[in-house]
Amino acid sequence: MEDGGSEKGVESEALPVVEEEAAVEPDVKSDSETKSEDKAENESKNGRGIGGRIKNWIIILMLLTVLLFAGTFFLWKSGINDLKGDGTYLIVVQEKGVAKAGSIYVLATEETDIINVEELPAVTDLGRFYRDARNVSKRPIDRLIVIRVKTITELSTEPYLEYRGKKIPSEDVGGYITGALWDSDLAGADPPWMFRANLLSEWVDLHSDKISNANYGSTAYGIISRDYRSGNIQIYPRNAALIILKYVPLEQIFL
Repeated sequence: MEDGGSEKGVESEALPVVEEEAAVEPDVKSDSETKSEDKAENESKNGRGIGGRIKNWIIILMLLTVLLFAGTFFLWKSGINDLKGDGTYLIVVQEKGVAKAGSIYVLATEETDIINVEELPAVTDLGRFYRDARNVSKRPIDRLIVIRVKTITELSTEPYLEYRGKKIPSEDVGGYITGALWDSDLAGADPPWMFRANLLSEWVDLHSDKISNANYGSTAYGIISRDYRSGNIQIYPRNAALIILKYVPLEQIFL
């Protein structure tokens, strides 16, 4: 018997063909590309950081400015209210730190009185001078104003000052007030300190309205503000408004 006819043919099963996927190579960037991207990212972050810090500083500065103006306004208002309570001023003319003449001016009645400044200490110590003046004065003194003799001359806009029926040229008034000039006919029976004080009181009476009503831009205002800020006019006691006015030209800011 032949084996080939009786044996069953072995049919080979077809195996599935597995297609291999192409391997995906990783995107490998060069060092230069990586550094460029890192640099751009850092610059972006830094840009956002700097911008944020600048914004914060602007906000802080704005808040500080608002607080500064609010505080200044409060101090200014409180100081002005304090000045409004003043009723009597002691006006003293000084030369080289020595008081030469004193006049007490009452604002409400526009009256003047004299005081013997020869009994008082040097005006280099304003606090002591002020306290001693209050002790010897017959009137209460709210504020002390010390001016130099040159300011008297500059504020003398009238051609002369009439004193006891005689006309004194404005340019000579300062000399008589300091004692550099003397006229026994003008002084009469008054001792030198009294003559100087009476003459200063006459000058105050003549110029008080012009000085108290001086507006920004006027000659009187310019002289007073300039001399006050330079120290040629001294006021005691000082308050917040006077300190602000000395160092901050508010009239140039708000007017």
